[in-house]
Amino acid sequence: VRDGVHFEREYFCSKPGDVIAARFTAGKKGQHSGRIRLVGAHDEVTRVDGNLMVFSGQLENGLDYEAQLVVIADGGQLTADGDVLEFSNCDGLPLYLAADTSYVSDYERKFMGDHPRGRLSRTVESAAASTYEDMKAEHQRDYSALYDRVHLDIGSTHPDQLALPMDQRLEKIRSQD
Repeated sequence: VRDGVHFEREYFCSKPGDVIAARFTAGKKGQHSGRIRLVGAHDEVTRVDGNLMVFSGQLENGLDYEAQLVVIADGGQLTADGDVLEFSNCDGLPLYLAADTSYVSDYERKFMGDHPRGRLSRTVESAAASTYEDMKAEHQRDYSALYDRVHLDIGSTHPDQLALPMDQRLEKIRSQD
């Protein structure tokens, strides 16, 4: 909470969407203003085109890599300023980050496949065309299909035990040996 306004940040990694998703919201309209910079680890140059930020490069072994970040302004506006994307007076701000390399598991091709740009462009375009809520629901269905398969019950603890501070709980357990 800042100046009486409740701010929230939420993140998840979507396997079905193949993106890292983030969303910034506030309890009052027009509260998000700031700057976003996409920075790589190898002195890449970031390009900004509308609401898309991109950097790419090639490692010494010839492996191509690229990252693309699409920013959606709910209300407010986005403005490019060199390699920075400025957002102002936004109600909310969903962001989708995708990254990939040209690596393929194919020894005959010496592990080098096509540049990832085309795949990444399709990925971020698909994410931007979806709503954040739909992307999150798809992620939750995918996650639940894996993690809801198991149920673990390790018993329960008596309320008297739970009421004790941890040091006293540990001492009580040690004294029972």
